Amino acid sequence: VYDIAQDKKGNLWIATADGLNKYDGYTFTVYRHQQHNQASIQSDHIRSLFVDNESNLWIGTASGISQYDSKKDVFKPYIINAQINDIIQITDSVLYVATSNGLYAFSKNTTKYSPLTIENSLNQSCQSLAKFNDLLFVGTTNGLYMSIVGNMNLVPFRKELMGKNIM
Repeated sequence: VYDIAQDKKGNLWIATADGLNKYDGYTFTVYRHQQHNQASIQSDHIRSLFVDNESNLWIGTASGISQYDSKKDVFKPYIINAQINDIIQITDSVLYVATSNGLYAFSKNTTKYSPLTIENSLNQSCQSLAKFNDLLFVGTTNGLYMSIVGNMNLVPFRKELMGKNIM
């Protein structure tokens, strides 16, 4: 199990290396990629889950984000050539996405990814994200970094964490 989230209906969503599991309090439903079904989840390898402020479930997979449409019980894929490790919401319309290829902004309005220009280039995989007030924390394969949201001048958070894989 890589991640767990709860939606507004009380369903528990469980991210695993073998699909996405939903537990409604009584039964499990397992969602797996179906090769010829564009409305299926885009990968069985699920790394992260995030419920945004509009109660949308976002699923980070080995090849991009999928958004779950609960009314139709289908997924909308937004493909990127990277593994999605974490997702957080920065504004109503922007998600930050930690990937194996760095940090990206994902616009919910345009459904496009934009690489974030980072002054102190990380040159490593971004593993985890956290936002507290106006501070952004980025866990990487080489330590924990901090910045003011929107500034993107990342600085090491603590020297003793440098060289550590922060997941």
